Amino acid sequence: MSSSSKVDALRETLAAQGVDATRAPGETLGRREGRLSGLPSLPPARIVRAGPEEAEEGDAAAGDFRIRDTLGEGGMGVVLLAEQRMPPREVAIKRLRAGDGHLVDTLLREATLTGQLEHPNIVPVHAVVSDEEGPAVVMKRITGQEWQALFEAGDTPFERHLEILLQVCNALAFAHDRGVIHRDVKPENVMIGAYGEVYLLDWGIARRVDEPPTDRIAGTPCFLAPEMLEGRADARSDVFLLGATLHQILTGEARHGEGDLIDVLLRAKDAEPHLYDEGVPDELARICNRACAKRPEDRYLDVAAFREALLRYRSHQSAAALAATAEERLEELRALTRRASQPGEDEEASRLAYLEAQRLFNEARFGFEQSLAAWPEGRVAQDGLEECLATMARYELGRGQPDAAQAALEAMEAPPATLLAEVEAQRAEREAARARFAQLEHDRDRHVGARERSRALTFLGAAVVLLTAGFVALRVAYPDYAPPTLRFAIVGVAVFGAMLAIVAWWRRRGAWNLVNRRIAQIALLTLGVSALNRFASLAAGADGPRILLTDALLIGMGGLALTPFHEGGPWLASMAFALAFVGAFRPAWIEPGFIAFAIAVPVFLLAWRRWGPRPSHAHGEDEAP
Repeated sequence: MSSSSKVDALRETLAAQGVDATRAPGETLGRREGRLSGLPSLPPARIVRAGPEEAEEGDAAAGDFRIRDTLGEGGMGVVLLAEQRMPPREVAIKRLRAGDGHLVDTLLREATLTGQLEHPNIVPVHAVVSDEEGPAVVMKRITGQEWQALFEAGDTPFERHLEILLQVCNALAFAHDRGVIHRDVKPENVMIGAYGEVYLLDWGIARRVDEPPTDRIAGTPCFLAPEMLEGRADARSDVFLLGATLHQILTGEARHGEGDLIDVLLRAKDAEPHLYDEGVPDELARICNRACAKRPEDRYLDVAAFREALLRYRSHQSAAALAATAEERLEELRALTRRASQPGEDEEASRLAYLEAQRLFNEARFGFEQSLAAWPEGRVAQDGLEECLATMARYELGRGQPDAAQAALEAMEAPPATLLAEVEAQRAEREAARARFAQLEHDRDRHVGARERSRALTFLGAAVVLLTAGFVALRVAYPDYAPPTLRFAIVGVAVFGAMLAIVAWWRRRGAWNLVNRRIAQIALLTLGVSALNRFASLAAGADGPRILLTDALLIGMGGLALTPFHEGGPWLASMAFALAFVGAFRPAWIEPGFIAFAIAVPVFLLAWRRWGPRPSHAHGEDEAP
């Protein structure tokens, strides 16, 4: 159908329904006309005008209700402020204007439907009475202003508008549950009470869902759902009206615009989706366009679903606010970690920076997690949480704390492979350092292999005693079997050979750490040099006392070398240097002194093993390196 044909068809429809095509598109169409076939029997009431001549309150002549003022006028009568005599209270009385008797049916239908809807967001009907001027509906007196006035003032926050709309949804959902559809939801039909109460008013064109449809246009043109142009309406038509009201909240304009009535109705018939500007959140734009879909089946199933969508949006906004605050903390954390990576920071400053980083990280992480709890699909919070954890992981890695970094990475959905690799690298490096430190501690521990070391030294002492005793006995039996220098060389080689055998046994049987290696090396080196010294002296023709004096000095230096590794080192050095001192001044005493020394040292070692200090910690004597 061409545009001109649509216009002509609409004009004919309006003319057939007695609607002036020049009417404002914001006025309600389709109010019922025609008197009831039989006026219901209504209780009589005396409604009087307040004035100087009226009787005192309580006088029967004063009437049941005293009219004190006019609250407003609409398309279907006037609303009066009245004072009820019993119970004494202020009430609002809605009645028809003179000459509007043809709307009696509409007034009584509205009173009947509204009276059956007892809900906090619907104005209670106290009574329907009649006097000589006709029927009158007595309702709760509401003080406040129309919702439309808040739009015109322009200073009401969006959240307040959204809260009002949610209250209107409550009223409509209740009415639908009772089988009633409103058909004229718009800001002008919503009253905001003095204490924030919200009331959905003007049920003049409301109808029950089980009533047969008509072909009359009913509703406000700039809000109409397309099917309402054909006289059809159901609960999803009210959903459309809620969406149109939301549209006005978002844009400040009616869904189908203003202007010529025919143009507005044509736009209502097409019900094209609206393209919102960037200032309107995408989620809210989708909600509005879905509620105002041209086909009823494409809209929200009912008011409850529409309301739930609004509540989800509001929770998403709260989640977005949490995410925005968390993002601020994350940015502070990024800045702090960049500063911390610069060299030259002292230990105290580093400690304070770490405490601040922990605070910022915890606040940012908590904010993102709370945002996701309110809105699990929120990408901003998801991405922010991942970045927060990654930032802290990088910071911990910069501090050389791979375990703390791993804890942050484990909380991520998709931890970066580079960070995971760096964590493993730092852990491997740390374990290697620990192993090196443990090996160093093991090597320096005198208690490692203490039992086998003690045995080896005991064997050495016993070998020295036996060799010394043997050669002494041989000398006593055969005084001239060999010159002294040759005897000394033979004893030196024998002792060195015994030490080689003992070290070989010790190496196979005992724990072999740095301490034990050094003791063995010093013993072999000292005895080996001693043996070489004796053979060299023999070859050079040196006398016996000089050979033994040199040996005493060598053994004393060996004792000093043993001091860092064995408690007996100082004693050995002291005894050897004392022998050298005596030998230097009394050469004749050096040989018997050396024999006594050879006996005393093994005895000392045996006594040390028996009564010396024991290991005081957990290292075993045979612990392997």
